[in-house]
Parts: sequence; structure tokens; C-alpha cells
Amino acid sequence: MLRALIKIVGFVIIIAAATLGIARIKQSGETIDILAFGYQISLGPVQILLLFMLLALALWLGLKLIGLAISLWHFINGDETALSRYFAGRRERKGLQALTNTLMAMTAGDGKKAMAEANRSAQLLNAPRLTALLQAQAAVVAQDSNAAAIAFEALIDDPETRFAGITGAMRQRLALDDRRAALKLAEHGAKLQPKNDAILKQLFALQTQSGDWAGATETLALQLKAGHIPRDLHRRRSAVLLMAKSKSNGDDNASMIEANRLSPDLIPAAAAAADQLIKAGQIKEAEKILKKAWKSHPHPDLAAAFAAIDPDETAEDRATRFAPLIKLHPDHRETVVLQAQLMMAMGDMPGAKRALKPLAEADADAQICTLMAAITRDSHAAESRAWLAKAISAPAAPAWVCDKCGHPHENWGPICENCSSVDSLSWAQPTTHSAPRTISAQVLALLEDAQQTDPKNSPID
Repeated sequence: MLRALIKIVGFVIIIAAATLGIARIKQSGETIDILAFGYQISLGPVQILLLFMLLALALWLGLKLIGLAISLWHFINGDETALSRYFAGRRERKGLQALTNTLMAMTAGDGKKAMAEANRSAQLLNAPRLTALLQAQAAVVAQDSNAAAIAFEALIDDPETRFAGITGAMRQRLALDDRRAALKLAEHGAKLQPKNDAILKQLFALQTQSGDWAGATETLALQLKAGHIPRDLHRRRSAVLLMAKSKSNGDDNASMIEANRLSPDLIPAAAAAADQLIKAGQIKEAEKILKKAWKSHPHPDLAAAFAAIDPDETAEDRATRFAPLIKLHPDHRETVVLQAQLMMAMGDMPGAKRALKPLAEADADAQICTLMAAITRDSHAAESRAWLAKAISAPAAPAWVCDKCGHPHENWGPICENCSSVDSLSWAQPTTHSAPRTISAQVLALLEDAQQTDPKNSPID
């Protein structure tokens, strides 16, 4: 702004000086005689003004031509000039337009156009990292695995874009179901950015899917240290990993007991720890663990482990020993089923029927129907056959069901067999048609007995 002001002031001064000089010459009436090449030229005030203007114009044009010549010389030598800046700006505008077209094509899912525009932007823009990222993503949209691999390798070679290249290549390997390569890439990514939540989650998932329980435990510790998971979730998942490790190592006693210590409400850990303590003769500790787990959530596995404490006891003694357990959750479904089974073992079929009545009158599942058929088999054969017929089409009994995908499992496991989610199995009634029918053998046995009793009245008919 100061430079412009100086130019304006200088122009005003020059005009004022020229005007003053011409005015003085005009007042004096004098002329200027110019001798050149044997000629004499007399100039009046107006001619002097015109001459002065022509000389100024010639001087200005001469300076401009000199400046243009200098700029051309620098341009030819590759130096930065206004001319080079003009062409560079024009090139940049085209590159930015190609970049915009790339993003629009990627959003529209047009992978072929996205790759073409990304390559064009790479040629026009002097931004290799940005254009390399675009080329990689465009190749992914176009599902060109070879081009994507080349682009991600270029990103990995650059320290500034290495992490982005690793995560992109990892996702590509996952899309191709190459989990081994994806795991290696995830491990490198976690080393580069050990606090990145997304890479730690993916690494943990891949490690559990591959059975690398030790590596998954280390990754879980990194997630806790980075503040991505709360401490109680860390303890729960640590217990799940210990259970998985003990299974793979052949029932590691110490791992099972430690798993129960970390997460007392984890039913498989409680049952397994109690089993180990029973074998070691530590009955009181086993009872304490099972009662604590049952108080959290009644489950048949806990009842089975509690029964294993004294396998040779009479049915009456067992019912007496189970009484404190039943009092913890008297109205829970598993408690009601357990109580009915204890009564059936004592031969108290009327009592068992009364115990199951609330569940039988509701939407009875296959297990309840089967138990009712067994209870009424000797006293009410027709009713027993009716319960058997109902058991065939009744909803499945509770099972280990994945909270993420709803897939049912016959046995508990650290990861879902269907979606590979970690610690996603809970004891619930399956909602899918693929639910395991764990009582089918019981149903068939009862059907066989009923048919032998009255072969003309098959419940299947």
C-alpha cells in the first residue's frame, strides 16, 4: 500500500512540474530550438509538451521491453517468473479440478473414473502424498487390487504416510480374506501408533481369530493404557482370554482360577475353576465360587458343577444341599427348572409339575415341554404325548447366543463361530431357526417309549 502511495505522489509531482514548466515557457513566449543532423527545429510550448509525452512513452515502452526480455531469459533458464507463475497457477487449477472430480467419482462409486482423475491430478499437482492417497482410495473403489497394492506400497515407503498405507493395505488384505497378512500389517501399525484406537481394535480381533491369546492379552493392555476401554471390561476380557488359553493348553488350572478371580460372574470360568478346586479337594472354595456366580446369573453349568461336589449323594441330600442355591433366585427360569429336576430325581412328579406350571402355561420352550412330558409319562400318557408333540415345534431352549449376530452355540467359546466377535456369547433364548436343539435326544427317547406303549397313537401324526 505504501508503494502505491509513493507512485501516486510521484506521478502528481511529475505532472505538476511539467505543467509549471510549460506555463512559464508560454508566459515568456520563447521557443526552444533544436539542432540535429544539420536541421533546426523550433518548438513552441504545445510541441514541447507533446515531445515530452512521446519521450516518456518511449522510455516506458523501452523499460517494459527490457523487463520482458529479462523475464523470457529467466523463464528459459527455469527460474521462477511471473510467466512461470501464470502457467503454474493454470496447471494447479486443473489439478484441483481433477482432484474434485476424483472425490465426486469416488462418492458416486465410479471407480474407473476416479482412478483416471486421480492419475490426472497426480500429473498436474505437486502434492505427491495427497495424490498417492487419492490413487490408493480410487483403486479400492474400483476394486483393482493390483493398483491398490502398488499405491499402498508407495505410501508405506514414505515415513509421513506410512501409517495410512499400512491401514489401507490391511483393509485390502481383509477384503481379500488374507488374515495372516492383515495381522502382520496390524502389528506394524500398532508399533507406529500404539494409542490408535482403530488399529488396536483390529489387531485384537485378528489376534483372537488366529488364536494368538498371548498377543491379544498384550493388545488388551495397550487398549487399557490408552484409555480406550474401562478397567472392568479389561478384567472381563482378560478372563475370557485366559479361558481360551487354558482350553488351547489343555485345561491350565492356574489360568482357570485366575480367570474366575478377574471376572467372578463369567459362568464358564466359575464352573471350570470350581471343577479344578473340587479335584484338589477344596470343596468350600468351590462352593463359594459357584454360589457367587449363581447369584449373578443362574445357569445349568453352575448347577452341574455344584452337583459334582458330591456325585454319590442321595436325591434327598442333593435337594437339601441345593436349597441355599435355589433361594438366591427362586423365580428365575433356571432355578425353576433345577427345582423341578431335583423333585423328579426324588420321584416327586406332582411337585415337579407344580414347579414347572408357571413356565408351562407361558410360552413353553422345547426343554420345558420335554420335562413336562417326562413328568406326566407314567401318570397321564395322553398328556405326555401332547407335550411331546408340542416339544417338536416349540421354541428352542436357552443357549449361548451371540449378542452381535444372534448365532446360537451349543457350548460357550471366547469368540463367536459366526461373526468372530470376542466375548459376545450370553445365555439367552435363540431367535433364529438355526438354534441347536440340545434336548432332541430326550424327545426321541420319550417318543420311542410312547410309541411302544401305544403304537397306534404316534405324536408325530
